[in-house]
Amino acid sequence: QIEDAVANGLREVLEYSKDDIGERYEDLGWERAGLDSRELCQATKEHFVSTIVRWMLVDRNQAALEELGKGFELSVGQSQMLRTLVDARQLEQIVCGHTAAVDIEAIRSNASYQGWDDEDDEYLDWFWSVLGELDDEKKTKFVVFVTASDRAPLGGWRDCRLIVQRSGREERRDCLPASFTCMSMLMLPRYETRAKLR
Repeated sequence: QIEDAVANGLREVLEYSKDDIGERYEDLGWERAGLDSRELCQATKEHFVSTIVRWMLVDRNQAALEELGKGFELSVGQSQMLRTLVDARQLEQIVCGHTAAVDIEAIRSNASYQGWDDEDDEYLDWFWSVLGELDDEKKTKFVVFVTASDRAPLGGWRDCRLIVQRSGREERRDCLPASFTCMSMLMLPRYETRAKLR
């Protein structure tokens, strides 16, 4: 992906029509794509831009992608099951997870709790209610906070397996929540009010 500022700069080069183009845009990092021995001028600007775009999207990552491909081939490339039972879209979901709107009820259905008492049931209901009221962007931020990923597990949000652990002592109700993303564990203080929980 090319950053917006870089894309805008390259668009500006293509749209620039004066003869001082080489001087004006000499500092755009052309040497990274091997263009330092060529002169940027009106006749060559399209070649310069297409070459730098190719370098940004393909060439600079080529060695790393080749190594990734070799590792992928070694680990799953020989699997007859993957070759016959899984299509490209399913394989992407296995490797990357899949994007889906965060389903708080599905996460709740398989969540577990540590350190809470029976009298905390109403408080935990508040917690799930507050999460359910969040907009999609904030729900995604919550999931990233507790799992370090914005992707749904392969089996859907029900497979998130969130652990909600009570944290803090009674006298320390002003603590912020914390998480252990490797375990999908939320360390949730017991706040006095729903408003403070929000």
